[in-house]
Amino acid sequence: MGERKPEEYLQALCRGDNALVKEIYVQFLPNISRWVRKNNGSEQDAEDLFQEALIAVFDRYCGENSPEFTSSFGALLFSICRNIWYSRLSEKKREEQIRFSEKERYESEADTPDLLIQAEEAVAAHRERELLDQSFKQLSELCQKVLWMMAQGKAGEDIAKELGMNNRSTVYVRAHKCKKRWRSLFEKLR
Repeated sequence: MGERKPEEYLQALCRGDNALVKEIYVQFLPNISRWVRKNNGSEQDAEDLFQEALIAVFDRYCGENSPEFTSSFGALLFSICRNIWYSRLSEKKREEQIRFSEKERYESEADTPDLLIQAEEAVAAHRERELLDQSFKQLSELCQKVLWMMAQGKAGEDIAKELGMNNRSTVYVRAHKCKKRWRSLFEKLR
């Protein structure tokens, strides 16, 4: 099964052609999976990353006024996966650095705590959580369930079974749309 023309894969993705979308998985996921595992990831990480890359391709190339794409479909997927994965790794590293610096800061401030600053930060954090909760409650019940289950670390297949969805791809597409909607609602409340 040689690589098809890029537009064949794009058209299949855009119109939801399950047979060709499965072919995309068979053709390209193994290479992405090997690469992710070599770069501190798991098989599940690779599958999630691949799904996100497909959603990114869909978002970019399946709408009105989408740019024309003539390069290798596999190269596009790999490039998107690589960028997302490196971004996650650097984010994880930044989080570790922030946790470390915060730990040092709190240890050094233990002797001279500035209660006013701490109170202001607590109020701001509480307000942010309230806005997140308010905007989350405005989402549909299905969106709330999908996002909640994903936040708990449940696998896409398990979520699909529990919520009666077709497959994990449907779950990831729904989660993507729900996150987008949640972000929009949250920004309106700010």
